[in-house]
Amino acid sequence: MSVIDQTALLHLIGTGRISETKINKIGQMELTSWFFATANSCDKIIELLLSRFVVLEIPKYTFEKLTDLAIKMLAKENFTGSPQSVLQRGFGTNWILGT
Repeated sequence: MSVIDQTALLHLIGTGRISETKINKIGQMELTSWFFATANSCDKIIELLLSRFVVLEIPKYTFEKLTDLAIKMLAKENFTGSPQSVLQRGFGTNWILGT
């Protein structure tokens, strides 16, 4: 996300308003908002914006844990078939949410 976009988000979080200026006219909208974000790295997020979030670092899965999780989730879905049928069929919300 660009620094300009981060600054706009920071303004929205702080004021609850989003503004737009076009040819000397300013439009504003008041919003009630909740923000959830994910990132592979926090390195490029400006400190003021980052301070408004709770940062949860989730450790990477080992290959063994990932394989075990995949087998359990496929068993929950009563999956039988080839890897190609996984791509064709897709998964339901139970797979995505892990419930």
